[in-house]
This record gives sequence, C-alpha cells and structure tokens, in this order.
Amino acid sequence: SSSAASDVYKRQYSDKVCGIVLALTATAASEAVFPFFADSVARREWRLVKKHLLQVTGAILLFAVPIAVIFIVFAPQIVGLLFERGSFTSADTAKVAGVMRFAAMQIPFYIAGILASRVAVSMEATRFTLVASISALACNITFNWILMQRMGVAGIALSTAFVHLLSAASLYIYIYRKVGLKEREDELAVRAINR
Repeated sequence: SSSAASDVYKRQYSDKVCGIVLALTATAASEAVFPFFADSVARREWRLVKKHLLQVTGAILLFAVPIAVIFIVFAPQIVGLLFERGSFTSADTAKVAGVMRFAAMQIPFYIAGILASRVAVSMEATRFTLVASISALACNITFNWILMQRMGVAGIALSTAFVHLLSAASLYIYIYRKVGLKEREDELAVRAINR
C-alpha cells in the first residue's frame, strides 16, 4: 500500500542520517581502543581492563549523548536542511523528523555496545556474543511488532534503540562478571603458588 511505502521511505531517510553518525563514530572508536584492550586481556591486567572500559565508555557517552540530544531536538531542521527540495516537502520533513527522533536514541547505546563487543571478543567470549546476537534479533522482531502496532514506523526506530540499550547492558554485565571471575582465579593461583 502507499502508506506502507511511505513508512519505508520515512525510515530510510532517518536511517541515512543516523547511519552516517554511527559509521563515523562507532567503528573509529572501537578500532582505536581494541588493540589496547586485547593487550590488557593478554597480560591479564583485569583492573586496567575495568578502569579503561569505564573511562572510554564515559568519554563515549559525553560525546554521543549530546549528539543524540541535538538530533532529537533539531530533527526537523536537520532533515529539512539535508533533504527538503524537489518532491521532498515540508510535510515529508515533519514525518521523517518524527522517526529520526526515535532513531537518534540508539546512538549512545550503539557506540557503547560496539566498544563492549570488541572487549568481549578480546576476552574470547564468542559463545556469549553469538547468544547475545540471536537474543537481540528475537527482541528486535518482538519490539518491532509491538511498537509498530502503536506507533507505526517510529515504533521500529524506537525498537532499535531499545535493542541496542539491552545489548550494550548485557555486554557490560557479562564483561564485568567475567573480569571479576578472572581476577579471583588469578588471586587463587597466586595464593596457591605462595603456599
């Protein structure tokens, strides 16, 4: 139907804007810090892993949250500036901006999640990463269906933000628990050697 086509159209435009930000930030951030975390894990410097993960996440949030807020507050102006010309009218701008406001909520969670997934990979947590990915897919399908019934295509954008929040949170919980276990293992090993 034309309504469904219009919804896809709105989502594609909002995805383009958020996608540019995510491509420029998430990949660069994760690539920059991955060697450090991989080296710290290899050296079993668990306190350093926790400390720097907290610091880097804080820096990411200090950068990403304001960007998300700017996109949410100024969505109509951003969409209008980028797309409003020719057959893309002010009515289209209002519709796309409504979707983009929800899509922008994913920015901090997506970037933090990418960072955490790199740390998890450096800790050889491939099984957990696989389970987390499958769970995220299931959550995304469920949230899409529920929120789309109530909010239309904006619900899909909000669903994506929820899924990135849950994925990032589960990765951080896993990493901190795993690091705690590794610290205790190392302490027990040192005690056994010193006996």
